[in-house]
Amino acid sequence: MAEDTPKFRAFISYSRKDKKAVRKLYKRLTNYEIPKRLRRDNNQRLGRFFLDQAELGAAGSLNDELIEKLNESQRLIVCCSPGAKASEWVNAEVEAFLEHRGRDGLLAVILEGEPEECFPPALLREQPLAADFRPEGDGEEIGFLKLVAGFLYVDLGELRDLQAKAERARARVRAALTATFALLAAGASTAAVIAVRESERAQAMTLEAIDIGAGIVDQADDLSLRNGVPVSALEGLLDFADERFEILFAQGVSSPELSRQQAQLLVQISELYGRMGRTEDQREAAARAAAIINTDVPPQMRFTLDYVRANAALGDASWSLGEEAEAIAAHQEAIRAGREMLVDIPGAVLGRTHLAASLQRLGKVHMQAGRPAAALPLFSEAIPMLIYVADANEAPGVADANLASGLRWRGGAEALMGDYAAAETSYREALDVIDAALPGAPDSRPLLATRGTVLVGLGQVLNDTGRADEGRALLLESLAAAETAAAADPQDGEAREDVALRTGLIANLDLQAGRLEDAAAGFRAATVAWVELADLDPGNLPNQRTAATIVGGAAETLGQAGDVAGALEARRIAVGLARRPAEATGADEDWEDLAFALELQGDAAAQARDLETILASYSEAEPIRRGLAAAGDPEAQAAHASVLHALGQTRRFAGDPQGSAGALSEAADIRSALPGADAAFGAADSLQQAALAQAEFDGEATKASLLRARTLLRPLVEADPANAAYAASLARTEEILALFDEAE
Repeated sequence: MAEDTPKFRAFISYSRKDKKAVRKLYKRLTNYEIPKRLRRDNNQRLGRFFLDQAELGAAGSLNDELIEKLNESQRLIVCCSPGAKASEWVNAEVEAFLEHRGRDGLLAVILEGEPEECFPPALLREQPLAADFRPEGDGEEIGFLKLVAGFLYVDLGELRDLQAKAERARARVRAALTATFALLAAGASTAAVIAVRESERAQAMTLEAIDIGAGIVDQADDLSLRNGVPVSALEGLLDFADERFEILFAQGVSSPELSRQQAQLLVQISELYGRMGRTEDQREAAARAAAIINTDVPPQMRFTLDYVRANAALGDASWSLGEEAEAIAAHQEAIRAGREMLVDIPGAVLGRTHLAASLQRLGKVHMQAGRPAAALPLFSEAIPMLIYVADANEAPGVADANLASGLRWRGGAEALMGDYAAAETSYREALDVIDAALPGAPDSRPLLATRGTVLVGLGQVLNDTGRADEGRALLLESLAAAETAAAADPQDGEAREDVALRTGLIANLDLQAGRLEDAAAGFRAATVAWVELADLDPGNLPNQRTAATIVGGAAETLGQAGDVAGALEARRIAVGLARRPAEATGADEDWEDLAFALELQGDAAAQARDLETILASYSEAEPIRRGLAAAGDPEAQAAHASVLHALGQTRRFAGDPQGSAGALSEAADIRSALPGADAAFGAADSLQQAALAQAEFDGEATKASLLRARTLLRPLVEADPANAAYAASLARTEEILALFDEAE
């Protein structure tokens, strides 16, 4: 396979003694917004950076995983200091990178010391471009821009001018938001000034900072959920608060409670990133929050809502990144902590809210992994808690939406288990909850969003139980709601995902009803939406899989509608989407999906008479199928034989009769070893096709293949004499063998 674009923009190599400065650099690089004039392919940010967290082993050698990350990185940033110079680990990383990519990818950041005092030996030989962060050098700000200029391949002066322009634009935006956020911003700034100038009042300042942190988090929740402030505006607010905490810690102001409040803020940031579809950032913020609570907060303070939410967000991000075991572990830890909270405070409303949410999150993992029976008890356990919380909240809104969502998930599990009557009851109960609450909160985003998802589930149940028109009407209503939410906040990844999913579901219903033109248009729209989502967050593997499925459905529909070129293009897109999870996880299921997508691409290329694409598709699918069949599973072996058969036929049309005969003969060998009449008939077909190829270069091999085919077909005809296909195939084989006998 062709080598893909490097996964990481850069690998950051550093000494653990410089961890604080490097972590700051990593955050700045990750969050840096490229000026619009310098953006390529509409990429707003620089990309992903790999920050090594491992420790140097006694031998000073790199493990395979670390070498793989180096090989997947476009460039290497070496953070230079006396500690880095003395680090065998850093030097080994430089050596490994030079061997794979060469010196052109090297960048150095001088944190401390002259080059001869801070460059590792391997780097000192190369003398790469260096950004000098020292006050006596470039300084941190100019040094950072110099580093960014190296990534963007632009002049530093141009970047500084564009950066200044962008800062002025952001300043105007912040000014426009001042009326909304004035009290928060003023309060947080006051805390920073106190931290720097009045250290003797540290204790009082700490308490003030705690109040500010709590206020920012609570008001951000309120702004988002109740007032509909876009997530893009909240991101700036929360980042601002995070910076204020860092200033406080840098001035020596610390306490367990302040650490807990910083963790709470990071949880909020993590959940925000989850809504925006920035999965890697979501995981990093959640992991930081959980680590702070585990290390800086006393044990008696750990089982808090913040700890539950941190693990819940970590579980969500891990699942999205294809890490099922890590996701389950994080959600189980959140459930354990939630239950501990209820032991201490049995009547806690918020405790029940977040425990129920954690139960549902773990249930969702089981649902998405195809285990509805494991999910149903979790959803059922959560619902009484959600009823308790909804009853305790007099004002309609979030609590009612949470209860309706719990009922919806229960209905989904029941539907997947085939209990459609129970599922319909659950969905209608959810609608009753929402419709009773909406008059008191007609603009509640949680209520409106949840109503849309309930309509989707109920619509699918109605369709599956023979009420297709009713089901389609509900799906159309849910799509309109999602489009309204997405238009109100374009950066809300969840709303965009809802639009993409519902568009595809409606197209599928149109396909089932025979409305090909409507189905084709719907699938085209769904393809665009899912590809945008997948490209926005490549690390979100469930999105990649869903996108591949939706785009595959689009290809099928376009093919049926006679759009051969459109179908082939959709198959190409589906292959690209399926490739991401396969290469990221290495799981058999993902490789099987990729092989299937490649085979369908080959089939579509055959319709378009694109011989080059047919050959490339089957040629890439064959070794994948071979690897999957190695364990001896009969179904996997049959799938391998099928792609070998298709590859053999394609090679013959491509003018490679020997390659064709080899693939077809191997397909026949595999099929003849499998049980059943279908396998034997397929083996005979492969042998007949092999004989056609062999006839171009080896007459004896041709006859041998036909004799084997006859040997397989005779028992089939004897066992099932009424089968016309068996009889016709045997008759053709006998006729050709008779010609061979006459020639001899």
